[in-house]
Amino acid sequence: MNAGLVKPPKYKLVRFFDFDASPDKKYKYRVRVRAEDPNNPYPSWNTPVPADRFLEPAVAARVKEDRKKKVTWLESEWSNESSEVQLPSKVRYVAGSVELMNHMGMVEPAAKLLAVVWNDARAAKIAGEPLLSDQARDADRPAVFRGSVLNFQSKESKVLRPDTLEVKAVKDNVTQTNAIVLDLRPSQLIDAVEKRSVKDRAERKPLRSGAEVLLMDPQGNFIVRNELDDIDDYRRYAFEGEELVASGSMGGMGGMGGMGGGAPGGGAGGDPGGIGPAGGGGILGGGGKKK
Repeated sequence: MNAGLVKPPKYKLVRFFDFDASPDKKYKYRVRVRAEDPNNPYPSWNTPVPADRFLEPAVAARVKEDRKKKVTWLESEWSNESSEVQLPSKVRYVAGSVELMNHMGMVEPAAKLLAVVWNDARAAKIAGEPLLSDQARDADRPAVFRGSVLNFQSKESKVLRPDTLEVKAVKDNVTQTNAIVLDLRPSQLIDAVEKRSVKDRAERKPLRSGAEVLLMDPQGNFIVRNELDDIDDYRRYAFEGEELVASGSMGGMGGMGGMGGGAPGGGAGGDPGGIGPAGGGGILGGGGKKK
């Protein structure tokens, strides 16, 4: 039974990976495809080579020249440039509230601001927040002012352990972004209570705009973050309302199978290292005891 010839597709997908791309750069790509010439394949014991009499004259002439050059492949032309692409940055900034406070004898706006940095060793995003210790209030206050450089060390940061979904503590976490805070704007009143009816005044609080933070990253790009735009992400990375399950510093990643942390973290030889419980070598292995 003759099933008929299958018409080859006009286009075929070519996929490649650039392992040298940097998050702080933008790229455009061009590609060209090199494939083995079916009319002049690389000689091997199981590769059929078509006889010249079966080739069209133009193809036979090209194959003859390629054989002299020992060329056994065909190359396409360079493609057009791709659109501009960029890797996600390893650093992002999440704005919280901005309040006026007395700082060095002056009343200045101070922001709650998270610098979320991807940590390769722990395979997780760790959010750091610079805080100003205030013994008089026995609390920590925001320490992000105009001109602040977001390089700091946090006494304790929180991170989600991906294998157990537990919130872990990272002691003395160092955050270095080299970003500068250029300006801060506290929230503005946009719906005065005085203009409402007596009933509305009792039932509703005044409406305010979100606070805003203007930063400049190390590449000189301006970044504006708004408190209302970031409200969900701030709660997420600050783990508001979440209880720490374990204390102490977190371990690093276990290696690949045969090379990773031993049981309970590493997998069998040739297999990826497993995700180990506390004390093991797997992803984010280590940690303390459950409360």
